[in-house]
Amino acid sequence: VYPADVTDAVAVARAAASFRESVPAVDLVIANAGISRRDDDAGGDQRVPREVMETNFFGALHALVPFIPVMESSEHGSLVAVSSVAGCRGLPNAGAYSASKAALDTWMESLRVRLRGRVHVMTVRPGFVMTPMTAANPFRMPWLISAERAAAWIARGVERRRSVVVFPVPMRWLIRVIRLLPPSIYDAMMGWGRAHHPEAFQRSPAGHDVPSSDA
Repeated sequence: VYPADVTDAVAVARAAASFRESVPAVDLVIANAGISRRDDDAGGDQRVPREVMETNFFGALHALVPFIPVMESSEHGSLVAVSSVAGCRGLPNAGAYSASKAALDTWMESLRVRLRGRVHVMTVRPGFVMTPMTAANPFRMPWLISAERAAAWIARGVERRRSVVVFPVPMRWLIRVIRLLPPSIYDAMMGWGRAHHPEAFQRSPAGHDVPSSDA
């Protein structure tokens, strides 16, 4: 175990170097750090977006980047980042969270294309999973699954060398439809939802931190 703050690039790189010294090869790296912050009432305060981006985007990069050269040279292993279906469209009250996941999705796509044929790169886009983070949500979460089921989806994706894994299945199809909607229709849908089901767009002001990455 090598504890480190994922927002500290130097500390994570040091931990990664220590880990590499103790193993003959790196098989799997999973960047799984994430925080959620409500940013609808920020009032111009940029601390919330910065904190979310530092963990959700840069934290993932800090966890993955130290392992890229060694895995690329050996042409072995999998690099995995846990993103979210929230990165597919901007969600009310969760602009920073959606933006951080969208950034991670795009960066992982670029990395996947660059390392294609040498290192397996996979992006995970889960829906609602039972964790301390989602426990703070004051609304009903459709298709909520256990962390164990989520882990099984991820493991199966690594085994089959998938590029992108979205789960559960109903959420996968819903996101496909939502991504195809024109902005005018999407905006109208979100406006209707906020007017008729405001509880679905509420979030804990502080949210929960899950600062972990696994190699």
